[in-house]
Amino acid sequence: MLLWFRRALAGTLAKVLLILMIVSFAFFGYETAFQANPQTDIVATVGSVDIPATRLMRAREQIQENYTRAFGGQALPDFFTQRLWDDALKLLVNDALITSAAEKWQMPIPEKRLVKILGNYPAFQNADKTFDPELFKSVLAKSGVSPEEVLDDVRVAEWQRYFRDAFVAAAVVPEPLVIAALQQDKETRSALIFTLPVVPMTTDVPDSTLKPWFQTRTDRYKTPEKRMFGYTTLGLTFTDAAIESYYKAHTDAFTPAPKRRVLQKFCPDQACVDQNQSLKALDPKQSAVTDLGLVEAKDLLPVLRQAAFDLPLNTVSAPVKTDFGWTFLQVTEIQAPPAPPLKDIKNQVVEAMKTPESVEALYKQTNALETAVAETGSLEKASQSLSLSYEKTALITRDTIPDVLKPLDKELWSLPPKGTSALQEIAPDHYVMATLIQVVPAKPMTFAEARAQVLRDYHTEQAQTLLKQKRDALKEKLKAMKPEERTAFLSDDDINAVQPTAMTRARAMEAFQADVAEIMFNAPIGEIKDITSGAMAQIIIVTGIQRPDPKTLSGPEKEETRRRLKDAIAQDYYEAFLDDLKTLFPVTVKQDVFKRLKANG
Repeated sequence: MLLWFRRALAGTLAKVLLILMIVSFAFFGYETAFQANPQTDIVATVGSVDIPATRLMRAREQIQENYTRAFGGQALPDFFTQRLWDDALKLLVNDALITSAAEKWQMPIPEKRLVKILGNYPAFQNADKTFDPELFKSVLAKSGVSPEEVLDDVRVAEWQRYFRDAFVAAAVVPEPLVIAALQQDKETRSALIFTLPVVPMTTDVPDSTLKPWFQTRTDRYKTPEKRMFGYTTLGLTFTDAAIESYYKAHTDAFTPAPKRRVLQKFCPDQACVDQNQSLKALDPKQSAVTDLGLVEAKDLLPVLRQAAFDLPLNTVSAPVKTDFGWTFLQVTEIQAPPAPPLKDIKNQVVEAMKTPESVEALYKQTNALETAVAETGSLEKASQSLSLSYEKTALITRDTIPDVLKPLDKELWSLPPKGTSALQEIAPDHYVMATLIQVVPAKPMTFAEARAQVLRDYHTEQAQTLLKQKRDALKEKLKAMKPEERTAFLSDDDINAVQPTAMTRARAMEAFQADVAEIMFNAPIGEIKDITSGAMAQIIIVTGIQRPDPKTLSGPEKEETRRRLKDAIAQDYYEAFLDDLKTLFPVTVKQDVFKRLKANG
């Protein structure tokens, strides 16, 4: 069930479920569409609004899913996982504050707005584009998500939009602030950047030198821990032949819509229509003629679509009656894009092949696997009982983990003996669960076993020491020089000096590492700054700063800067507003429940 909920909150399905809940409320009434789902554990209370522990768990799952996507499906860094619970609680507390304020100030969400969303959403319409209540009911029955919770989310989103819009409208951006921000955006700087690379050391070192060095650092040198895992994968997969067959049968669905360049001439009355009945071509230079450009059928008013897309090239149509008068049309260009090659849209075709039934079957299978593992205590037995493929790895180190298990990397290396991981989504509609079979602990290495690594580390340490000496010597030399001497200074062969042309902050970020660009745009002219990162050290000296004349700053960039500042000010207003609400609706967190959830999470 947890996997279904996590899936339901992501991507297109989230929109489907959201609108489903809205429609059920609008058409079937609260009592029939939304059944209460009582929660026993309350983790926090905001005014009179309770936050159930289950709601917090689900919010935490969603935030983790978002973070995992941002990291490309890789294991999350510790500083992210440590904050998941706190972020989820803050999110739900803020939502409850908004709910309390909206209810206190009597801000109901009109049902007409919900009905309008329903009427405009094609995914839930019949072929004749009318709403299908049975379709909504069926998806609602299968969702496994509390309708009451989703309805609350819809309301909160509407209230948040209202408050944020109000704060944006109230935000005042003084003209000097706009100019100052735009000046900073368009500021350009020149700098001397000296790069000192580490000199690699390849000479051998006698054991009489390496052994004492090794003996003071023995904790560094251990054979890596090795582990063996068993794992089961589940997913929606399609053969290449099936994908190709589907593509051939549905090529039109993947072909870009045809476009036509359409000229339009408007006639307000019958006299105008009579005068233009014999037109052979429309003149785009005439004031009554409008060039609509290259358009798809959906871009045109419904009354004009068929006339425009049935019209032969360079032919003037018969007059088309509209609500405002009559329109003559002429098509001057036709673009009919070819179907894209399958190799370019293979992923898109695979997504189209997935049906609600196949996705639902997969989620039932994931739930069945989780249940079977809980009942048998064995992933292997559970997989066999469900006729799923169960595979084993060799003894592997953390560096040699198979790709299929990499999303579980952190969890696998913290499993206790015979422990089993959670079922993890490793790609859309593909899951893996793994169990620890065997552990070979790490052990200290002898000098002979570690010698190659010791020599490499010894060389690295010596190279870093030499790099520091060179950096400090160059800094002293530069300090003693006049600015014009620094500009003309040519260092020895193993130090590269560059003086970039005037750069904006964005350009410097592209040209250099982020930390170098940050120094360039924060250091005063002439001050010597240095930074050491990995295999190189860099010295940065700003030689020139140019800020544009405020009189030259105008146009779209200025308005875009004003909008950005207005949004930032509105966000500050919104955060302060939430803090103020806490005085009206006190927030009480049950720390015992919250700590228990975090400990079990």
